[in-house]
Amino acid sequence: MVDRSGIIAAPTMVQTPGRARKAVFVAMLAVALIATVEVCSIIALYFVDGKLYSPRGAAAKRQLIQRQAEARSNVVANLDAKPPSQGSASADEVVHPYLGYVREPPGEGKKKIGPLGFFDTPVPPGPDEARFTIAVFGGSLANQFVIRRRSFIAALESSPLLDGKEIWVRSFAMGGYKQPQQVLVLNYLLAVGESFDLVVNLDGFNDVVLGAEAYANQGISPLYPREWPNRAADLPDVESQRLIGEIAHLEHRRARKAAAWCAAPPLSVSPTCHLLWRLSNKRLAMRADALRGALATHPRQPEFLTHGPAVDYADEAALFRELAGLWGRGSLQMHRLCEGSGIPYLHFLQPNQYVPGSKKLSRKEKLLAFEPEHRWGRFVPAGYPYLVEEGRRLAAQGVSFHDMRMVFADVEEPVYSDPCCHLNRAGNDLLARAMARIVVGELEGRDASH
Repeated sequence: MVDRSGIIAAPTMVQTPGRARKAVFVAMLAVALIATVEVCSIIALYFVDGKLYSPRGAAAKRQLIQRQAEARSNVVANLDAKPPSQGSASADEVVHPYLGYVREPPGEGKKKIGPLGFFDTPVPPGPDEARFTIAVFGGSLANQFVIRRRSFIAALESSPLLDGKEIWVRSFAMGGYKQPQQVLVLNYLLAVGESFDLVVNLDGFNDVVLGAEAYANQGISPLYPREWPNRAADLPDVESQRLIGEIAHLEHRRARKAAAWCAAPPLSVSPTCHLLWRLSNKRLAMRADALRGALATHPRQPEFLTHGPAVDYADEAALFRELAGLWGRGSLQMHRLCEGSGIPYLHFLQPNQYVPGSKKLSRKEKLLAFEPEHRWGRFVPAGYPYLVEEGRRLAAQGVSFHDMRMVFADVEEPVYSDPCCHLNRAGNDLLARAMARIVVGELEGRDASH
């Protein structure tokens, strides 16, 4: 451009007043719209929560939902488990493919659990001839017996046959075990290469009480382990696995969204962002809850898996006769396994306070360890006579069977520690010394016969 004076002037970019006003108006409109939306979100959140929105509270809410969703995602495999029944199994018991259940090894707080899942102290490397290894089988009383094994070992050391030997007492007993678990455990141990110098089986109570209780209350076959329906509930079918997997995926999405939404300013202080996250989280939570409902109503495992072969007993006598027979056959098979492996086998029928005439209970025992109206007080007097009869048959077939029902008949001090079957230290020591005398006699008799 040339002006009248002949000087060339530089061109200028001049924005029309109308365009500038339009840009300002659009910006103001956007701000107003955002402010309106944010105010509406604050109002909506107030009606939802009953309190005014705060960025700090919103962040805390998202963090809480994230932690909860992560926790649900981690434990979702337990959604298919039935609630534990009264007297339920220990939390660290796990299903075993051959034995029913064992303890989970090892881990924090489980240092006493051996690699096979028992309260066992494996024998250290060294020459076998320097040791005498005893394997104990049975239920919780037998395991307690091993935990307090010092009296048993001290009594055994009196035998010249064990002079100079290091005596190892190993526990393969487990709370709730009953035949055929004992014979299966022994078979399993021999199959995986364990070796013993003596096998002791101390049992009887679980075999009649737990077997009768499971059949009477739930119709479960005596063949199956204690509380098997609850344990089998942890073994979902394909449809249950699909539902569980989808629930876990949704919970993972909820945790991820809670962490990602409104993570940084300015969205971290935005009520609208928080409201949108709440709506998204609610949709995912409702979907997960619907799937949980489908899982809860999904047909459980086939009854054979949870209850075993169908059984029907004409009366209580027939039930106890079958329970005792199962117990006796299991012991006979243990005897034969040991005989074939050159291992002495001794079977002891455990004592119990509900056996009539077996002990004069002290006042303390009557208060703490005697409930005759309980199922224990009912099943023991009814079932033990069948065990005694079966024990006589075992002895006639060559089993070294020993009835310990009357071991406390002349004892006045308290020996029972609870209303079930367990012993205090004094009771355990008395039983240990009595059993040790029988063991020593058995070993010396075998030595003399050779």
